[in-house]
Amino acid sequence: MQKVKRFSQREFTDDSDVLWAFLGILKGLKTAFPQGFIWAVPHDRLDEALLWRKCCVSPRAVNHLVPGKDGALYRLPIPSWTWLAKGYGLYYNPCLGSAIESRVRWHAPMSYEDYDMDISNAEHATLHQSSVFVGPEAPSMDPGLVDFALLHFSAQVASLSLKIDPTPQTDLGHSSLQTIIVSPTGEVIGRILVYKSAYCTCESHRFEFVLLSVDTGQHYSSTDTAEKQEEVLRKVNVMLIEKKKTRSGKSIAVRIALTQMEEAVWNELETTEEDIVLG
Repeated sequence: MQKVKRFSQREFTDDSDVLWAFLGILKGLKTAFPQGFIWAVPHDRLDEALLWRKCCVSPRAVNHLVPGKDGALYRLPIPSWTWLAKGYGLYYNPCLGSAIESRVRWHAPMSYEDYDMDISNAEHATLHQSSVFVGPEAPSMDPGLVDFALLHFSAQVASLSLKIDPTPQTDLGHSSLQTIIVSPTGEVIGRILVYKSAYCTCESHRFEFVLLSVDTGQHYSSTDTAEKQEEVLRKVNVMLIEKKKTRSGKSIAVRIALTQMEEAVWNELETTEEDIVLG
């Protein structure tokens, strides 16, 4: 997480170079994460590694050239859930680790081909490619180091409303908007930063929130008193998603933003168990 944070301070002429440039770090971390990585996120610790945040948000559509099984290069859209998709200025809350309890049931990742996602051969790609990591002099990728797929899991989903936060807005950039999360009973249960184009002003519109994990709050020092440890407030990590359709009509979810709310508040909401493919 610290390496991702530091690495995301860098700027690239070509955004699709980010993963290639990060490969050396992934190789160095391979022994710590024996299951390898999926889009530069460790398979072994998905629950923690998905909890990256950004101080200001904006949609970014970035493609990446990756080697296929036939040896050819293919252009794939970078998924919304990997830090690679959001570029500059990422961070994690401190001291996650064992404080995070998963609330999703993970399934095997879905391949782009099996899920009818848009992919194109690099030889026929129309987008400009300036990457120095493509071509005969490009560095080779270690087999089994990085997978390119879509996340697949089952989780609780709640349908909630968003409204513009009535408190004075901090200047977060032209694309960012601070909103409040409202329960079906009208209670304000949290806040979340979204990009403006994802926000719907319709009062009747509902947004889908997915329960990812519980932050137990056990970030205290071993010298803390038992009373202080008991005061720790458990919170849930929830992801705001948007449902879209593939060319064949299959449902796929896209990450919009991430936030926390009190676990007790989430437990009072009406939820459904859903099977989610996150792209």
